[in-house]
Amino acid sequence: MTVALEGRRSIGSLWAALFFAVLISIAMKTPALASGTGEGSADAAFFPESTVVLSRPSQDSGVELSFGYGYQDVAGSGEYLPIEIGIRNKTEAEIAGKLEAIIENGSGTEAIYGYDINISGNSSDTVRSTINVPEDVSELGIRLIKEDGTVLAERSEVLRIHGNGAELLVGILSNDPDSLSYFRGVSPGDSGLSTRTVILNPSSMPDTKEGYEQLDAIIISDFNMSRLSEEAVSAIYEWVRDGGALLIGMGVTSDPLGGFGELLEDLEMSAPEYQEVNMGLQYSTEGPDGAMLELMVRDVYLPYGIQVMQSGGLAVLTNVSVGSGVIGLAAYSLCDISDFCYEQLGYVEELLGDLFGSA
Repeated sequence: MTVALEGRRSIGSLWAALFFAVLISIAMKTPALASGTGEGSADAAFFPESTVVLSRPSQDSGVELSFGYGYQDVAGSGEYLPIEIGIRNKTEAEIAGKLEAIIENGSGTEAIYGYDINISGNSSDTVRSTINVPEDVSELGIRLIKEDGTVLAERSEVLRIHGNGAELLVGILSNDPDSLSYFRGVSPGDSGLSTRTVILNPSSMPDTKEGYEQLDAIIISDFNMSRLSEEAVSAIYEWVRDGGALLIGMGVTSDPLGGFGELLEDLEMSAPEYQEVNMGLQYSTEGPDGAMLELMVRDVYLPYGIQVMQSGGLAVLTNVSVGSGVIGLAAYSLCDISDFCYEQLGYVEELLGDLFGSA
């Protein structure tokens, strides 16, 4: 399937260098404009948890449309918005033409994103793309047009856009995402901002930085990073450069960094080994040694990295500035400290605060 895009705009920055400037900038993000990336696929849905069938599907045309957006129906205003449109051809005839996604802002200016399609009879296809949604838009129009100009289906869908600047949207990528749910609803650095977590689908990660525009941070742990394509790694890296925050947990995972390791020059990383880690006296309820955990850790060294959290001679969290964003490398698996973090949410706030606080 080929993709044609009509409608371009420019992109704004997200994060400032210092911690409070970073947090303020999250609440004041400027609109980013679509690059026109998109593709069709019959694979598993990009947003399987948010896709919904549009109301009143056209019965006469024999075509049904489904629609999903953002991450689990969570989307912020003035951002690039990932969308997924499913097309089901219930007729015997092939459908060739164009699928259009239509955005109209309050002033009446219309942007049309067009995607060439060719669907065999009794089959389905999926269009995935990233579009720009201005702050004053609440509806998306969808139109399926045959090559002869016949409109097979035309629908509009209300976008439930969250304009709450007090939320940080955090994407979770892990083989065990439930064990990272302690990152939900915490306030980094007593900022008054609260985190909302969404689970990322490893089989359909966006391959452009615009696909991650909705996210303020991505947390990866207990996940073999070699599963990510080179395009997905490059897209996340460019998203970080534009102001994103990426936190990677190491531990015993066979390939905790994947392609990111190649992008961090002069990186040195030890083999995993068990070590007692002092999580901090302030988190102890049973004396000086009450916050000691035996964890599988990797010692990480980067000459230009900043060791923002330490335990003895171990760099617990090493931050690397990348453009206007940051990559944080945690020595342990973030899943392995799940039980501790559920009891000590202050540690989670400290961890995220130290991540966001790096220029």
